[in-house]
Amino acid sequence: MKKLFSSGALMLIVLTGGIMTGCEKNSDEINFTVGFKSMDYELGQDLEIIVNTFDEWDILKPDYAMVTEFDKYNKQFFVNNSLIVYAFTRGSGGGQVEVTKVSKRGNELIVDVIHSDGVIDVVTYGIIIVEVKKTEIAGTNSLRIASND
Repeated sequence: MKKLFSSGALMLIVLTGGIMTGCEKNSDEINFTVGFKSMDYELGQDLEIIVNTFDEWDILKPDYAMVTEFDKYNKQFFVNNSLIVYAFTRGSGGGQVEVTKVSKRGNELIVDVIHSDGVIDVVTYGIIIVEVKKTEIAGTNSLRIASND
């Protein structure tokens, strides 16, 4: 009986440890900085994109020409960094949007976003630009915005 309990306890520890270790390996949290956020900026289209080069940014930049905060996104910036651009339209105004986490799961980059509603029936246009290190997102080829709405 004592041997059966020991084997069962050992098996439980091994299984639990395997499950916990497996979860940790599936998702890697990535350091990020919100470089720009506006709840009053209409891009004209909803957009979820990873920008890895200055040339890619330069294609988008004319739409952002009046925003001086974007001047820092030059060729030197893109040597070691990438941007995640999230432009959105919501059916409520006055709310907030926060990026809470950026993580990597396999080849997918996941951005967790929390939307809080404001006044219903007022359209909000927003944009968030997240800065990440290229080395931390290497190997990703898809982007998913995980939102609470």
